Amino acid sequence: MRVKILVAVFLMALFALIGLRHAGFGGIRQQENSVDIQTPQEKRIHAPGFVVNDLAGRQVDLNDYKGSVVLLGFWTTS
Repeated sequence: MRVKILVAVFLMALFALIGLRHAGFGGIRQQENSVDIQTPQEKRIHAPGFVVNDLAGRQVDLNDYKGSVVLLGFWTTS
């Protein structure tokens, strides 16, 4: 019984990966508006400025990090 469950889970994962690959999520592709590290500064596309609250409730302005690399992570819970 345990082997059947493992096989079923494996097959579902395999089909999910095949579906994602078919939908275009299978490889790393450079997007049209992405920035190559060798792109001149004047041709780079800048992120729009915005302000969010951090976990402590303080406001964080993206413009405060101008010139720095910023990794943004957005998530939600229900």
